[in-house]
Amino acid sequence: MALAKILKFGAKLGLFGGAIYLTTANGVWGNNSEQSIKSLQKFGENVDAHLGGSYLTQAKVPSVELNLSEKWNYGVSKSLDFMADVPEKVTTGCKNGINYVADQWK
Repeated sequence: MALAKILKFGAKLGLFGGAIYLTTANGVWGNNSEQSIKSLQKFGENVDAHLGGSYLTQAKVPSVELNLSEKWNYGVSKSLDFMADVPEKVTTGCKNGINYVADQWK
């Protein structure tokens, strides 16, 4: 039973590692977004050639228009808002928990 679990985990890990290796080797995770898009299109063409159809080449590559500084600022803002609210939320949660336990003892 344990051997089956180990083999199952090993197979999943191998597939995941192989996928990461292949995409990295083909430049999908490169620094240049244009290179990544070209690599993704090339990957689609190779898959279609092996499968004997046009499955992935018909799929359109989405245009990526990201303003990373805006996303970063939003993330930082939300993180700081969360950190500012933590003391109040913890205090409220503790008071509610104490009240609940006290009500259960009655």
